[in-house]
Amino acid sequence: LLCDFIKGCQSSMEVSQHWNQRLIKAAEEAMAANHPRAPEAALWSYNILSTNHDCDKPYFQRLVQRLAPSAKRIDPWFWEMIQGKANLTDAWDSRGGGWAYTVTEEKWKGFYDNLTEAKMHFEKALELHPERFNPYIALITVYMGLTSDMDDVTRVFKQVLKYDPENVSAYEKALWAMRPRWGGSIQL
Repeated sequence: LLCDFIKGCQSSMEVSQHWNQRLIKAAEEAMAANHPRAPEAALWSYNILSTNHDCDKPYFQRLVQRLAPSAKRIDPWFWEMIQGKANLTDAWDSRGGGWAYTVTEEKWKGFYDNLTEAKMHFEKALELHPERFNPYIALITVYMGLTSDMDDVTRVFKQVLKYDPENVSAYEKALWAMRPRWGGSIQL
């Protein structure tokens, strides 16, 4: 059956895209179903969705809207994480592109309001599962936008290392945050 399917596809890219879409759907269904093992599936589902190239920029906003009617049945950690991700995207959409001096006061307000909301969701996720590194990594991004104080970035980075000392994503985010444009310095 699989061989017939593969022969029918025009390229390996089609096969990959098909299975990727099925994986996304399975992750979404696992959370929406509120299966007794949903808490175990929440981390897996979030990891699949947050690192998937088919989950484009507005994906988390759409996912929050789709799952909102059944929010009380969804794993609370997963629900907080996807809301936080949606707020991160909303923050950058509010700010828009361009250099900082070209951003209007109204756009800055939308940016900070959404980052503050994202921070609240990621902190709630940490209250539920402080041992999961995902909220800490997201908070590095939040703090890059909210403050130029590297103490917050350093604190959450150390928490990631406590639970997962080889987490490449945490190192990438922290190194990016150390750049002068985000409050860091050449010396740092």
